[in-house]
Amino acid sequence: MNRIILFLLFLQISFVMYAELQNYLPGYIITLKQDTIFGQINFKKDQQNNKECHFRLDDNSKEVLYLPKDISAYRFSNNGEFYTSRKVTIDGKESLVFLEYLIQGLINVYFYSSPENISYYFFEKEDGTMQMITKDAETIEDMKVVEDKLYDGTLRFIFQNYIPKEYSNSLIEYNQKTMIDIAKKYHQALCTTGEKCIVFENNKPDAQVLNFSFGVYGGINFTEYIINDMEFYQGDVYYKTINIPSINPMLGVVANLYYPRWSKSFSLLLDMSITKIDVSKKYTIENLIETQIKGYIFESKIGVKYTYPKYKIRPVAEIALGYTEFGYLKRSIYSSYSDPDSPFYEFLNQYFSFCGGVGIDYNLNKRNSIIFRISSSLNGFSPWPRAEKGRLSECQIKLGYIF
Repeated sequence: MNRIILFLLFLQISFVMYAELQNYLPGYIITLKQDTIFGQINFKKDQQNNKECHFRLDDNSKEVLYLPKDISAYRFSNNGEFYTSRKVTIDGKESLVFLEYLIQGLINVYFYSSPENISYYFFEKEDGTMQMITKDAETIEDMKVVEDKLYDGTLRFIFQNYIPKEYSNSLIEYNQKTMIDIAKKYHQALCTTGEKCIVFENNKPDAQVLNFSFGVYGGINFTEYIINDMEFYQGDVYYKTINIPSINPMLGVVANLYYPRWSKSFSLLLDMSITKIDVSKKYTIENLIETQIKGYIFESKIGVKYTYPKYKIRPVAEIALGYTEFGYLKRSIYSSYSDPDSPFYEFLNQYFSFCGGVGIDYNLNKRNSIIFRISSSLNGFSPWPRAEKGRLSECQIKLGYIF
């Protein structure tokens, strides 16, 4: 069973490695001739959105890559985010990029995130002049953390004709929400034509886009404790390995963290479970060995989950590193030649393992789903003494619900 799961897991992961991470949303591009073409745009991280636009007409169309020199602008229909091609100068170097258009008014505000993950705001006045601000990373001076506040003075100079009252006596926060608010109130106070400013950003600028899901599951855990290098003889037969199998119920909780602007398919997997184990006087190797195990298996896993991002029933593949700890109520292993009060083998308490699984998610709606998994602990190992003599192998069948 472990070999089958391993084969299916890596077969699916191999397919995934060739597939581009996709997060297509409805949107449109504006060509250099100012024509509008509607379709779908791959919604990525800020750095990628500022660099390029991945566009296709529909699900069945081939993707086209547009750079800032190829189109005038592009925009997402659902969240309203608008990117326009502009020349900017950063650290003395001029480049053509897609600036995120936050607000249009007497002073237009744009946002840019560099490949080094440094954020910049550009302010364009009615005469076309552009001014930039940025915020340097915090420094440590005299054992104190020092925050860069130079941008505050530059911002006040840009909006010197009108600073909203709530910002007059305190440090202006460095985020999109604040920049939009200042530019909007500046426009409302000084615009003489009665025109309203246009906010292109969505209703929650700077909102955390790290999504979280939580679920519970139950199932069956097929465990096998394997003892190596025991060197038993029964007649002319040489036995080197003792296998102690058992079938046990299990319960668990699972959580997924994912960043949809990077990928809707990949997420961080966190998993915790408890398995009740009960092996009562199990005889192995021609009745030479008697084992008894009662207790609980506690497991924690951290890894990566891949979910096929389309359709109601979605294939899933998972890989993770696991940590297993036994909570024994009873444990013993004896040979017919050993002293009953002195077992010849001592069970290990902790293991690390490489885990993998495949399954499906059945989406009930945007938030909730029913999950089915077949997973396995592969090549479990322990760094403690005697680890070479003991290993734990598991195969789990799980059914659960994501809230």
